[in-house]
Amino acid sequence: MRFGSLLAFSLLAYACHGQALAGSAPASLTCTPLTKGSSMQLDGTIPASEETLSLVVSSREHRYTLSDAGSETTVIESLAEGVFALNIRSRGFDTTLYAIPATVKATPLPYGTDARFVAKLTALRPSRHAAAGASYLYDDYVRDIKMSCHYRYEI
Repeated sequence: MRFGSLLAFSLLAYACHGQALAGSAPASLTCTPLTKGSSMQLDGTIPASEETLSLVVSSREHRYTLSDAGSETTVIESLAEGVFALNIRSRGFDTTLYAIPATVKATPLPYGTDARFVAKLTALRPSRHAAAGASYLYDDYVRDIKMSCHYRYEI
């Protein structure tokens, strides 16, 4: 009888834990260049605890969208401590954005966070983006472009 009660309690606790994660929402991210002569921009949503990546990388008239399909996304975020890093591996190329810790200004919201920070972006040039299966060279990337970013997460 004890084993059955323990098993039932464990299953109930597991089910309740899963429901708590289901209420999360994606965070919005908008970044514009601080580097003179650059027109690189990021705009869209990044995952919270679910698959909700939809980030547009643009430069002048060229653009591409990073989405859930075929992408591996890693977000490390502790904005109150000045930490934000985003890495997206999609179609054989990496997009990396990381905040410069001293620039992070986070404001807690009743059900989320609003933050602004300066970050460095390394991404594939939108003018070089090709169909899946393409291989990219070193010169196809822009590296360490300083960006002014606005991050907002709210349930």
